[in-house]
Amino acid sequence: MSIRIAKGWVLAMCLFLGATAWGGGAPVQAENVTLTVQTWMGGTAGDFFENEIFPEFEQKYGVEVVHIEAFGANYWDRLTSMTAAGQGPDVFFTTAFDLPGLVEGGLARSIQGLADRDKVDLSDFFPTAVEQYRLDGGLYAIPWDFGYRVLAYNRSLFDEHGLAEPPADWDDPGWTFADSAEAAKRLTLVDGEGKLLRVGLGFPHKGSIDNVARGLTPWLYSNGARLLVESNGSLATGLTDSRALDVLRFLQEQVVTRTMGPGWQAQFINGQTAMQQTIPGTVALLQDSITEFDWDIAPWPAGEAGRGTSGGGSGWVLAQTSKHQELAWELIKFVTSRDVQLRHMQTGAKAVARFSLARTSEWRGDAPPSRMDVFAQAPEYVVYEPPTTAWSSYAQLVLDQLRDVWTGNRSPEQASAEIERLASPILNGD
Repeated sequence: MSIRIAKGWVLAMCLFLGATAWGGGAPVQAENVTLTVQTWMGGTAGDFFENEIFPEFEQKYGVEVVHIEAFGANYWDRLTSMTAAGQGPDVFFTTAFDLPGLVEGGLARSIQGLADRDKVDLSDFFPTAVEQYRLDGGLYAIPWDFGYRVLAYNRSLFDEHGLAEPPADWDDPGWTFADSAEAAKRLTLVDGEGKLLRVGLGFPHKGSIDNVARGLTPWLYSNGARLLVESNGSLATGLTDSRALDVLRFLQEQVVTRTMGPGWQAQFINGQTAMQQTIPGTVALLQDSITEFDWDIAPWPAGEAGRGTSGGGSGWVLAQTSKHQELAWELIKFVTSRDVQLRHMQTGAKAVARFSLARTSEWRGDAPPSRMDVFAQAPEYVVYEPPTTAWSSYAQLVLDQLRDVWTGNRSPEQASAEIERLASPILNGD
């Protein structure tokens, strides 16, 4: 069940709950109150919150916190079905892409008034981490983490092939699209029978719509292009722009010649990609898994517009249908406090959303990557698309129409023209 389909009955439910859902005043010790939290936290993070953080909150406020883990499509199906049954979570996760649908569907409450009332200081958060959760003048989430794309590279292979390492500073004029393509060409490995053993640069362009938002967009942003453009209140594809077409032609050439190819962290760890997109949240995995070579991180390659990258992460949302608004709000403030986020970081998490944590010795650490300042600078270069409830449908359209571009069986111009033809009804309800 989609967020948009859920809109009607969720709004009706909000009216039914009325004042009960909004509460008021400062929270007090509350017996027999259960707060339900739905997230996609699992593994170490899930254990940390379930075993340490939520019990601390329970003891402080005399409530029970029930954590529901869900992932992928099941996450949204569960959120909407539980809310429809009057059993929706009090607090839940969102992404910036999903936020417009949650707001339109009546699932997310603006916390702007609460934050102003309680003088919540958001100045320690990276501005781009917070701004992605603002919509129509309201603030709808506080960051749990903050992810953004940089490039991980196999330093051992760079040394072996006599390649200069990419710069460590986002303002460095070097390390362009052309530089990354040349490095990828020299680092690609094919055996005598033509079998591809190593891709120079991993480009996650297949499978999930997330690969449109994360795999493609840093290239577009660095060239001054966008997936979406807004004009006079309407949205249109940005892929017909000449700067976007230049990017698609550049990427097509690399994919067809096999110097770029599908890849993510597993391929980088196994040496099947020499360079790979990465995010702060994968640092612990790479540190634990890479033992055969030296590696580090670098800024995104520069295009005609300089450098840009995609951001994301997860934010804590106060459910509009919660029967315990004030307690749920206290929980959000608690889990987003610097103390909790510091302790979470000390478990190995590196996707911090706060400036001050990115300056600590625990965040920088002693293990690779040695260039943690590449991560610290990246939030200044994060670019966001115009918010729309049609994001998933549009991203799927782009993914489908570009499939034959990556095989070389279709030109970027043909694909972008078809995307333009099909996008307007999706984006604007024509």
